[in-house]
Amino acid sequence: MIVDRFYYYRLNEYEKTIYMNLYHGVKEFKKEIQFAADPLFTKGVVENAFRALTLDNPLFYYLDPAHLKYTNDAGIVKVWPTYFLYKGQVEENDHKVQQWMNRILGKIDIYHMSELEREVRIHDYLCAGDSCEPEYKDKGFQERAGAARSVVEILKKNRAVSEGTAKTAKLLLNMANIRCSVVIGRSAMNGGGGHAWNIVRIDGKAYHLDVTWDAGSSHKGHICYDYFNLPDEMIGLDHEKWPAGQKCASWDANYFVVSGNFFRDVQQLKESAASALARGMRFFSFRIWEPGMPMHEVMAGFSRFLLRELGEDARGLRTEFSYNEEQKTGYIRLVSAE
Repeated sequence: MIVDRFYYYRLNEYEKTIYMNLYHGVKEFKKEIQFAADPLFTKGVVENAFRALTLDNPLFYYLDPAHLKYTNDAGIVKVWPTYFLYKGQVEENDHKVQQWMNRILGKIDIYHMSELEREVRIHDYLCAGDSCEPEYKDKGFQERAGAARSVVEILKKNRAVSEGTAKTAKLLLNMANIRCSVVIGRSAMNGGGGHAWNIVRIDGKAYHLDVTWDAGSSHKGHICYDYFNLPDEMIGLDHEKWPAGQKCASWDANYFVVSGNFFRDVQQLKESAASALARGMRFFSFRIWEPGMPMHEVMAGFSRFLLRELGEDARGLRTEFSYNEEQKTGYIRLVSAE
């Protein structure tokens, strides 16, 4: 397992000391954590260290990341963490979380699979939405777990708010020996709003990964890859205000690039589809760099092209499709018209 403490390494030396004091205190489930105040102590240093702690350590699912109470009295800082669970409950749920992780990672061969293959497996598992644990029936616990924006929210009801999903993705990817950090930014869609996703490192190169939005567009029999390993220029089309520090410039591990379904324009897409149809292909997923028209027009025109290209073989068939206007991705399937 990789211990990826991205935010810890962005702190100054005093903030790092606070971080480690908080880390050991939370791990031991202390109700009060004390440490000496630096002469230059300010309110911001504790808050910076605490936020870094909650983003770096997804297994602190029982810690409230939104509430921080502390005092500085006579050079001694006292911090009172807010926990969602009692210590006995944490011990019980640690066991469940560990079993859940082992079950998922048991399907991943970290010694023979590439980093990209491991990432795809974890992404697809989270997007499929089949991770719910039936043991989580206590309504009060469910509400607390949801408020924590944590990995346990995934276990109890398949889905989580974006921060909970991003923390879960980080946990599983780190467990699979893939570097991954949580990114806190904003959605640039529908008036904006706080949003979280991940930055992963595959073969030494950094990419944006938004499992939350891919999961939201996935359904039974279909996994969405619109936000799988994007460079800054593409994630910036509908995400914004994420912290600096990790530049994502590569397309190499993007899903559509790797699968051979990244096209320069619509004509290139049609040329590829024509040969795929002749081989019996009936489902197409793709990204177009410069479609030259709105995606709904691309999809309507591509539907007509597929049926026309099939000729007599198109009898009794129709198309079903979905698309992402911002990311210029499309999914289309030929199905029975009955």
